[in-house]
Amino acid sequence: MTNPDHDPTKSAEIALDAYEQRAIGLQTITYRGSPMLAGMLIRSLLADLAAYAEHAGIDLDVNTLREVARYQQRPSSARTYPINAEVQVRTDVTGTGPVTAMRGKRGYVSAIRPVGSSSVECTVRFPGVPAGEFLLAPSDLFPAQPRFPHITTQAGIVTGAAEAEKALVAVGARVLHAQRTGKEISPDDALGQQQLAEALAAWTGTSPRRVLFGLAREIAQAAFATGSTSDHAAQVAAKDFPPTPNIDAPQPERRTNSPGQRNSPRATHRP
Repeated sequence: MTNPDHDPTKSAEIALDAYEQRAIGLQTITYRGSPMLAGMLIRSLLADLAAYAEHAGIDLDVNTLREVARYQQRPSSARTYPINAEVQVRTDVTGTGPVTAMRGKRGYVSAIRPVGSSSVECTVRFPGVPAGEFLLAPSDLFPAQPRFPHITTQAGIVTGAAEAEKALVAVGARVLHAQRTGKEISPDDALGQQQLAEALAAWTGTSPRRVLFGLAREIAQAAFATGSTSDHAAQVAAKDFPPTPNIDAPQPERRTNSPGQRNSPRATHRP
């Protein structure tokens, strides 16, 4: 039975408040009063609900949920993207900053933040790129073509680039643990690491070695968190990964929608 005192709007706000802090994690910004940010947050939540329903075997039309969550075609000035959305940098991005080296590259949105009262900027992560993340205006992006393919591993089906990186960190940590303790590496883990690294490399246009190198720190931290490596996990892990690729590592650059204006490059560091 329906609670006669139930207020759908209030209930939705409570759910979005909790999800916002989980997805964005900043107390200084909020979707309230920003229809653009609210729309991005709702689409991101719908995408996560679809992933949960599929994982838990819930009888829901997850494909419909995903379709609703996906980016809708609009004029470039009104584009928005949810977290984990797979995007590609426009080939006609102007300027001379480091981000211009990413023209045509595929990645995914790892964070969003409002800029002013009517715009946002996206932190886009590019697997296999030394600098890793860049701050970009939505107008600099378009939906990635092709989308990251579904990959079947021993741990399950991986359906997106963000999920693939997360899975690669998990399996890489287990492989690292086996390497450092002299244990036999699980054949499933070895195969899973290879599958995920190769799939991400093919999608982003780089090599599996660069994908693994770009995640060396996260893999070492994940292994250390389970007590499977020494206090110098990051240094030890680096020895098991290839040397830094001989390419310039561009630093993240902040871009806005304001025409004719450029901001100074600003690094974005992951903890």
